[in-house]
Amino acid sequence: MAVISVINQKGGCGKTTTSVNLAAGMVKRGYRVLLADMDPQGHSTLGLGFNPDSLRQTVFDVIDAREQDVPLSTVTLEVASRLTLLPANVFLSAFEQSMSGKAWRESRLAKALFKVKNQYDHIIIDCPPSLGLLTVNALLASTHVIVPVDSGFYSLSGVKKLRETVEMLKAKVHHDLDIKHVITFYDHKSSFNKDFMNDLKKFSGQNNFFRTKIRRSIKFNSSQRLGKSVIELGSKRCGVAFRDYCGLTQEVIDWTKSVQNFRISFLRAGNKTAVRSRMVRSINLSYKGYGRDVRLAGVFNNWQPAPMNKNQDGSWVSAMELDPGQYEYKFVVDGNWITDPDNERVEVKNNIINSVLVVK
Repeated sequence: MAVISVINQKGGCGKTTTSVNLAAGMVKRGYRVLLADMDPQGHSTLGLGFNPDSLRQTVFDVIDAREQDVPLSTVTLEVASRLTLLPANVFLSAFEQSMSGKAWRESRLAKALFKVKNQYDHIIIDCPPSLGLLTVNALLASTHVIVPVDSGFYSLSGVKKLRETVEMLKAKVHHDLDIKHVITFYDHKSSFNKDFMNDLKKFSGQNNFFRTKIRRSIKFNSSQRLGKSVIELGSKRCGVAFRDYCGLTQEVIDWTKSVQNFRISFLRAGNKTAVRSRMVRSINLSYKGYGRDVRLAGVFNNWQPAPMNKNQDGSWVSAMELDPGQYEYKFVVDGNWITDPDNERVEVKNNIINSVLVVK
């Protein structure tokens, strides 16, 4: 059984589209497939016709540390014959904070999937657009990695960062991952697309790409609106989009045939610190003003106000782990959204002022 993570920390490159259509393509060929949505945005869940906001249980309940484990089978949704969804919604964004300081937090997904390994022929994981704890969980559970790469200026940087992470996992915990790239939103008439592909192949190697390229098509938008895959809608309705993903599906099936055994790669205590310290930083944000209820909202939690903890000195604090980068945020004090009074760095967009946190 192959476990395939579809990953790129750059957003908008076709991760969810690839995950959904690859799962549907494998089902069409008779395989039993589990699609695990590990993105708090819940786009794979939405793309298969479910409303993430209406779900009572999601993957978060399965991988969060509870007194009693929640079986994966009680959370999954049957999409069609042989296609099962492990759904997600915005509550998954609380996973990093919930698991802060807990042992084996990087291997929670691997542990859950290991228990159902005999029920599926393939497991596909739709990863979030980041290299945080959720993505590490996906990588440690995986045997293969597919990187959708759109022909954009920032894509090459994202691919480099991802390969560094994969190599780090290989070196620190001896977890080997077979990795390949697929070009998305491809336009064969564009000279920029051709030049970009040449640059990418120089960096990643000629043999690390699928032959199939996913061409631009308005049919992807149509299928997503219907909550269906282009594979399900068929060739007559989806044309090149259907044919491209059929071609990619067959390549992936051939690529993963040689996989032997799905095993759990645990991060030992000594290795855990080394790996995580290279990827994320521990951050404490505090609010020292008056308030009966203080919450924190920002791009790191999809702007969903999360409760902060009150200290004995009256200040409020929130601990989290973040990738290096720049993050906009605000405090929500008794229902009022305010910038951080102790942070002079702000960003103004469309007349909205947000505080800016820089993680180095």
